[in-house]
Amino acid sequence: MNIKKGLVALITTAAISTAVQAAYWEFSIYAYLDSNGVQVGTQYIPCFNRTSVTQGTVTNNKVLVERGTCK
Repeated sequence: MNIKKGLVALITTAAISTAVQAAYWEFSIYAYLDSNGVQVGTQYIPCFNRTSVTQGTVTNNKVLVERGTCK
């Protein structure tokens, strides 16, 4: 029984590590929309855990515009 628990823990740790590492290499661009659906702001989240950049107005309506991988 302990072998199964150890194996599950190892697989879970590997999956979390892979997910965190994948996010490290990705960038995202989001658009903020007003109540009419017009873009009023932009957020850029760069790779490598750098600080995100927001321009314009931030609203509750955030839409993913693009996601990619840094090379």
